[in-house]
Amino acid sequence: RATQLLKELDATLDPAAAAFLAYELGEHYERRLADEARAVKSYGRALTLDASLRPNLWAIRRVFYRRALWPNLVKLVAAEARFADSETARAELNVERGQLYEMHLGDDDEASQAYDEGRAADPGCARFNARSLVAADGQSASSAESQERHLAVHEWRGQPSREF
Repeated sequence: RATQLLKELDATLDPAAAAFLAYELGEHYERRLADEARAVKSYGRALTLDASLRPNLWAIRRVFYRRALWPNLVKLVAAEARFADSETARAELNVERGQLYEMHLGDDDEASQAYDEGRAADPGCARFNARSLVAADGQSASSAESQERHLAVHEWRGQPSREF
């Protein structure tokens, strides 16, 4: 099946059709052949052909999360934010990018910038200005800020929040 998909992909001139075939080939590599390296290459090819193909974006995200490829995931989320179809989606993606910087890459400056971009994209998330928080109860400033951002994200999305 992989050989057949690859031949179809190479013969296809329509970028949208080629993107879908590349995505489908990636799914085949990942799920049927357990070849994650080839799957990532196929997903990358699909991304180059059509950056808006949602199933492909979700597939790449799945692999990046599973492999803990945080720098790659930050770049992917940033690209998704640039192509987001609404300001709310752009804000949510920037919040996710901020969380990745903060929780997995330890880069508070980049996290803050991403949160600011989220707030700018959708003024409804104005609570992301956590830099003005004062740490209380012996918590570090970053811990208090992280908790405030967590609560703000869940409140903004209308989701229940877990206690820390």
